[in-house]
Amino acid sequence: LFSRMDKDKDKYYLKSYKMTEKLADGVEREVPYVENVTLNDPLVFANRTMSLILGAHMQRVIEGMNGDKEMSDDETTKREEFFEALHLAVDEWLQKRGILGLLPFLVEQACIRGRLGARSILRMKGDTFIPDVLPMDMRYLIYQTGRDGLKWAAYKTMRSKEAIEDEYGKDIDAEKIHGKVVEITDFYNEEKNIIFIGNQEAKNVKHKISYVPFVIQVGSGSMLADDDSLEHTGESIFAADRALFDDLNQFASILKTMAQAAFFGALQYASDEGEQAKKKEYPPWKPRVVIPVQKGGGYNRIPVNDINNACRLYYSIIETRMERGAFAATEYGSLGFPLSAVAIVKLTEGKDQVILPRLQLLSEFYQKLDMMMHRQYIDNKIKVELGE
Repeated sequence: LFSRMDKDKDKYYLKSYKMTEKLADGVEREVPYVENVTLNDPLVFANRTMSLILGAHMQRVIEGMNGDKEMSDDETTKREEFFEALHLAVDEWLQKRGILGLLPFLVEQACIRGRLGARSILRMKGDTFIPDVLPMDMRYLIYQTGRDGLKWAAYKTMRSKEAIEDEYGKDIDAEKIHGKVVEITDFYNEEKNIIFIGNQEAKNVKHKISYVPFVIQVGSGSMLADDDSLEHTGESIFAADRALFDDLNQFASILKTMAQAAFFGALQYASDEGEQAKKKEYPPWKPRVVIPVQKGGGYNRIPVNDINNACRLYYSIIETRMERGAFAATEYGSLGFPLSAVAIVKLTEGKDQVILPRLQLLSEFYQKLDMMMHRQYIDNKIKVELGE
């Protein structure tokens, strides 16, 4: 699962493509003399998907009973506004810690990681309200579930010595911490919170929450029970096109290499000396150069099969399959030929297969998170002014 997430991250970050080949002994090496190309399709697709999701309007709807009567509109509206105000406080708290906001963080996770997670510990510190909701990169969260929910969860982050001392105080023996950044493991079960800084146990306390204060939601993907099915659960938006991105980069690299070869390709030099002829000191690539040759000699291109038609067919196959797994060209406003309104509508409907599962994932996660925050707000008898 983590290996899959790492591969998706490399595509999202446009890691430079290198064409490779396997040698007879199984060793893989970079193919020499190839003009490697890294196309921006994964990043453009991801940014477009996240923009569409962030543009959706989120609405909380409260329904329920107050005694033996249904809640009035005023009662439900007050509760809906409470959650809106609570999330404003959470976003303000996150922004002070360098996180843009809860929703942008979760949307990126839903698209690139395929699953969502956050720790929620709402509490009072003196007269100050701490809306401690920390969204987590699911690449670095491990957990175990039981019949009644989470049994434990542990989140790993990398922190500087200065950040560690700022949060955990001077009790941490910084001299025993090697390196400029250190791995922090924050572990919770139903009873304790244990923090490791490197290999040092920095904190081991009982918490008063009585449950694991994490909300985790896995997105769409396989629900098969094979040994290798875990990596296919909670899939990213790259699931259908993951392998095709490499094919597209390989194809672009081949085309660029061929274009380069059209200028600087291999040549034959025909002369009376044949194979014994002395190699010329310079190739005949310079513009307007005049090169004397023997009669019947001169330079000839080494024949290469005509692959233009094969290239066109190969590209159309890749392009069609990528559109089936991602967005049609109309979504990017880059269609090179006119289409009818009906055809455009049909093409744009394809984005639903990408967008709707992520909206559902976000919806289910927010429901769980709001229920946990509501419970903590009441359990801790918090009374503060919320909202703008």
